[in-house]
Amino acid sequence: MMITVLTLHMDISIYLSLIYLTLLVEMQYLIKSFIQTLSILVTAAFIFGCPPKHDEPISGNLSVTSKSEHLVKGNPSSAVDSVSYSNNYLMEKPQYVVSYNRDRGIPN
Repeated sequence: MMITVLTLHMDISIYLSLIYLTLLVEMQYLIKSFIQTLSILVTAAFIFGCPPKHDEPISGNLSVTSKSEHLVKGNPSSAVDSVSYSNNYLMEKPQYVVSYNRDRGIPN
């Protein structure tokens, strides 16, 4: 009777140890997955959550006098041919005129 109880106690102890180790491994996996997901979310929030910096609107004292045939009806975005307005930079080419945003890398 004593040997049976002792064997049963050892079997339960081994079984509980295996469950404990399994839970530890599973918990490590969950923590690692959580940290990876969190780092991806923080990185995405940092990259996509911050809007690009826009220059102040150009006041009336910076007028553009262009002889381009493409600006006969005016300059709708008030773009200026000055590097100090890099987010509303006026690029004049013989074929076209475009307002360019340096930070976004695209025309306005």
